[in-house]
Amino acid sequence: ALRTGFLEHEGIPYQFAQPTLRLDLPVREVAAEEADATIAALRGYLFDLTSGPMIRPTLLKLDPRTHVLVVLIHHIVTDHNSLGVIYEDLITAYQARCTGRVPQWDPLPLQFIDYA
Repeated sequence: ALRTGFLEHEGIPYQFAQPTLRLDLPVREVAAEEADATIAALRGYLFDLTSGPMIRPTLLKLDPRTHVLVVLIHHIVTDHNSLGVIYEDLITAYQARCTGRVPQWDPLPLQFIDYA
């Protein structure tokens, strides 16, 4: 769903999925006392529904050992249940990378495009 975009043809909306999802992870150095204001400013981002992606991560570097990952996800492609799956995947990736490993996930039997 995070690869989904939404277009319109003759007044009728439709969705499409990009073949892949490539995300940049900008890193911003921020003083700890400015973290809340920076997060509030990031929350004001407006997604482009016609092109996606519907997810936007930013890593805030507060000091050499303290970081905050801010992940914005458009509500059009997520709900309470799917957030749990996303959190689990993030935790799996984080734990693997902390030990120098590549995260491993089981292949999914269906992709979102199969369902949509």
